[in-house]
Amino acid sequence: MSPELINFLGINEPYLSNLINALDFLSFRKGDYFLQQGAYCRNIAIMTSGSARTFYIKESGEDVSFLLQYDYAFLTDYESVLLNQPAKVNIQFLEDATVYLFPTKLLNSLCETDFYWVSYTKKIMDTIYLEARSRIEDLLYLDAKQRYNKLLKKSPDIFQKIPQKYIASYLGIKPPSLSRIKKSIY
Repeated sequence: MSPELINFLGINEPYLSNLINALDFLSFRKGDYFLQQGAYCRNIAIMTSGSARTFYIKESGEDVSFLLQYDYAFLTDYESVLLNQPAKVNIQFLEDATVYLFPTKLLNSLCETDFYWVSYTKKIMDTIYLEARSRIEDLLYLDAKQRYNKLLKKSPDIFQKIPQKYIASYLGIKPPSLSRIKKSIY
């Protein structure tokens, strides 16, 4: 187990070994879906390499990127898990990826046996919530150039891992506008 994964998870022993032994390690290919709209989300994926996007599809057929993630990240549809309802979003891998699958059923079972897992679950869900809230606030309060600069500062590697059309969608703009913003900065 890599030091990066241990650091990302933030779990102490003996909990760490018990958890890793209970998880399934899977590989996904570029283009594979972790979750498709209409399915129930029953897992939290701990992505250790690769990249993915969470997106929804408008009635017009246009897809809109909500989250762009790479390497160490949690992938899930928290709303589907929390409310036990079909997912409204899709999660698709943008490059080959490796993940540990953490079934929510296992997480619930662990929470019933040890308060440590209740605290840990709260930490995961808080992280997911805060990412989504930050995303919403960026769209409400920042213009496109400010959103671009914030993304560049927070995740400079994203421009090597994620195609420009998805970054533009994530920023709420069209690809030509993203090109203009990049040109105006450099």
